[in-house]
This record gives sequence, C-alpha cells and structure tokens, in this order.
Amino acid sequence: MATLLLLLSVVRAGADSTTSPPPVNMTTTLVNAGKFHTLVDLLQSTGLVDALTQKETESGITLFAPTDDAFSALPAGDLATLTQAQISSILEYHVLPSYFTLTALESISSPSVQTLASGKSGKSTLSISTSSDIVTLNTGVDTAQVLTTLIDQSPLLAVYVINAVLLPVEIFPATPGLSPLGAPALSPAVSPPSPTTSPVPVEAVPARAPFTSIPAPFFRPFSPPGINNPGNGPEIMPGSGAPGPSSGIGPLQVWKTFSVAALMVVTISFMF
Repeated sequence: MATLLLLLSVVRAGADSTTSPPPVNMTTTLVNAGKFHTLVDLLQSTGLVDALTQKETESGITLFAPTDDAFSALPAGDLATLTQAQISSILEYHVLPSYFTLTALESISSPSVQTLASGKSGKSTLSISTSSDIVTLNTGVDTAQVLTTLIDQSPLLAVYVINAVLLPVEIFPATPGLSPLGAPALSPAVSPPSPTTSPVPVEAVPARAPFTSIPAPFFRPFSPPGINNPGNGPEIMPGSGAPGPSSGIGPLQVWKTFSVAALMVVTISFMF
C-alpha cells in the first residue's frame, strides 16, 4: 500500500512538471540569442524590464523583438534625437498587452490592435495582417515581418523576431526621410555648386599691327609751280611715301618745249 501511494505521488509530480514549465527569463533569452543587444540595452536603460516582467505575470505579453540589424537600418540620429519618454513609448509600442500564439496572430485581421503604448488614449495601435503565412505589422510609417518565434511560453510570454523597428506615427511623421516629431530640425544640407562647363579654348588670333598711316600715292598730284614749289615738285616713289630724286623737268616745261619745237617746224615749212 505504501508502495502504491509512492508511485502515485511520483506520477502526479511528473504530470505537474509537464504542464507547468519553469518560467523563462526574457532578458536572458534575448542576450543569449546574440542579436538583440540594442533592444536589451534600451529595455534596461529605460527601466522597462521590470514593468514587462510584472505585466507578464498579470495578463501575459507578446513582444516583437527587432534585431540589431533592424536598429542599424534606421536613419542615422533617429534615436539620438528622442527623449527618454519617447524611447520608452517606442519600446512599449513593440508589446501587445496579452499573450498571442503565432496561430492567433495569423488569425488577426485588424487595422487597430492595441499595444502597451496605447494606454487609455486609444492611439499607438498596430495593423496586423497575414499573407502567404507571413505576418506583417504596419504602423502607418513602416512595416515589419515576423521572422520566427523566439519564446512561446503559454500563457505568459511570447517573443517574435521581426526585421524592422516599429515606428509609431505619434512620434515619427508618416513621410519617409523626415526627423522624428519634436526632434530638432536638421539644417538643410548645402548642395555643392554644380560644375560649370569649362569654356572651349579658342585659338589666339595674332594682333594686327596698329594703323599708322595711309601708304603714299604712287604719284603726287600735279600742282602748278609756285614760289615754294618750283617746277612740279619732287617725284614721289611708289609706296614709299618719301620724295625721290627730282628730274628738274615738270609737265609745264615739257609742254613749253613741245610748243617751241612745233612753232619752229611751222616757221621752217613757210620758208621753203
């Protein structure tokens, strides 16, 4: 009889250990996975680890865990410009305030699933949809896909690996490329001056010789002899502009000589 009671107690203890697995430490599991260092650092620096542990024991939680690569893909400086309260709100935005299995997530089709950041305001909700067995989370600013299950401990904790950081529209604008709301505006980058087209080098044209004077005429115009110009003046050499040697006989002397000769010829003809 005593042996039978002992066997029953062993069987009951085995059954209890099967139905109630030991609790999983979320932070330790994330650290041991080796690719969630940024997420763990943020959870610890904001003090959310204790809050999530308490929430886990009350109603269970579902955490969407971005990898280190997902954080690295954020635009440079996005997290650095945020306040501690905004970072805490972003982390809470990755938590659903109840436990969801992967099958339960795949059955959700809602544009407004409450997150831990929603609180009583009803804001900071997620849109969850499934296509071809891929669960997609849409924030209105960006999207992320569930890659795999890291922790599934019913009914307290589920952790799913996602490939992007979820950006709530309440903190980040819906237009890609802009800084977080409330962050100091970045000065517009100064565009470098556009390169100008270099002028095509033009072959230098040799400078013309400066104009000095008009070339002298080949012959100096006839002018009657005068007091200062005996005869017909000196002859001008072609193209030289300088007087040449004078012959001493001008057109008037030639004409006079011709007339005298003609008169002599007429006189002699009358004599014979």
